Amino acid sequence: MDANLETRILDALYKYYQDYPGAPEMPFKKLYKAICVSRKDREKVHHQLYLLEKKGWAESESLADGQAGMAKITPDGIQVAKDRISREDSTHPKCGSLTPKMCNRDNETDVFWDFFINACKTRSGRPQFYFIHGDRGQGHESFITRMIKNDIRKYAENKMERDRVVVLPKMVRWPDRGKLKNRRSGLAMRIFREFDEGFADTDFSVNHLQSLFDGYHFISISHNIDISDWQKTDEELINWYIGEYWAGLESDDDTPQFLIFFNMKYSGSKLIRMIKKKLGCHCSSEDLICELADNIDRDKCPCLPSIKLRPVGPGDLEDWFIT
Repeated sequence: MDANLETRILDALYKYYQDYPGAPEMPFKKLYKAICVSRKDREKVHHQLYLLEKKGWAESESLADGQAGMAKITPDGIQVAKDRISREDSTHPKCGSLTPKMCNRDNETDVFWDFFINACKTRSGRPQFYFIHGDRGQGHESFITRMIKNDIRKYAENKMERDRVVVLPKMVRWPDRGKLKNRRSGLAMRIFREFDEGFADTDFSVNHLQSLFDGYHFISISHNIDISDWQKTDEELINWYIGEYWAGLESDDDTPQFLIFFNMKYSGSKLIRMIKKKLGCHCSSEDLICELADNIDRDKCPCLPSIKLRPVGPGDLEDWFIT
């Protein structure tokens, strides 16, 4: 129990630090909510914070009643959290962390390729959306990299009859906290600043975005989303992002092909997922994504919700080398 609570607290503080690096002090109320503890278990949280302070991984300050105050992660705690996440991302320790990058993903590739070709033919210039879902450590990012290098680039070179086609991939951090209005503006701002760190304009519209990509043929934007911490505002943000922000793109022959990937990951334990299911929360990526897809106008925004990265093992690695 204590070890699990320690991990949950450290993860919550680390995530808060990532969201607010300039002010990483997390109020106790937000900490209680983030780690899903009842009122009667709050004393255990404070005891665990005391133990984390002794280890040098966290700092906390309580007010008179002991229930109000704040905590923050220390540099040593940040390193501990990073190391633990890296270990979790190693799906099969016996095969090594490269397994998801080197395994046989033919089935997933076929699903992607069929949709990609059809969307390029029937909805050329319209942004394409892909929901890639599965447990953490299944190589979401490496799967996208493989698609870009092996499939998208070859398709573009053949279609455009050029020896060199420029494909620009970017990872844009998903804003997972705050009010919906702030998350909308923050997401649009992050996209611009990811592509141009010196961008100082106040127009973060999607039509202004495409003006930054003169000479590029394909633009890939990826977002990592933790489903185990899913909130109602995540659904509202995705609906706005696809149905309003990107749907407003005015495309023509010079518009680059935008590919937006949502890497929907689980990061919680199976026990926590079971508890969330009992409480009526989303525990299945398929169920959640089907609900999202139902709200999308697929004429304006072609969307593929069904790329699931199944767990990989030694047999998949062997197939990769053989084929």
